[in-house]
Amino acid sequence: MTAIAQAPALGCVVLAAGLSRRMGGEHKLLKAWRGRPLLDHALVAASASGLSAIVVVTGARGNEVADLASRRGLPAVHNAEFAEGMGSSIAAGVRALPPGLAGAFIALGDMPLVRPDDYVALAAAFDAADPAIICAPAHGGRRGHPVLFGRAHFEALAGLRGDAGAASIVKAAWRVVLVERPTNGVLADFDTPDSFEQHPMT
Repeated sequence: MTAIAQAPALGCVVLAAGLSRRMGGEHKLLKAWRGRPLLDHALVAASASGLSAIVVVTGARGNEVADLASRRGLPAVHNAEFAEGMGSSIAAGVRALPPGLAGAFIALGDMPLVRPDDYVALAAAFDAADPAIICAPAHGGRRGHPVLFGRAHFEALAGLRGDAGAASIVKAAWRVVLVERPTNGVLADFDTPDSFEQHPMT
């Protein structure tokens, strides 16, 4: 794997604030999978990519999630409005990014099968001369995550509220580049106990 070049500088917001409502009382991001907390797999993939800055957004079980991020050397920002939904967490993370970035990934903490190579492939498709570009991975024609937003979208991302997410920003963008990936890791999120069972533990 080749790491992302430091120019242009790219950041990443890892969303780790959810309530895990569909997990039957368990907190999915802290649940062990393949010997480590589920979230840790997402943190390692982002960290190994060579990004210029990574921010982890916490909410439910915030202290434990922040401790996990700290063990990976990553800063965390707490979203006090995390119960309102993903939009508020995206906004909190984007506002916490350092200045000067050409773009930033929005990554989901419950997608442990995303690989560093996925980040690198998206960064390779990124055109820093077009600040309004969006690059998204796809597998089998289906768009997945993480999604890389050019800096022109930062203001809109920082203004999200509630559970809207960034889908409306992607839909309105004039240039969305889909990067086909060889595995379905860019599609596989772990939302329910069944999703853990569908993927082998070893």
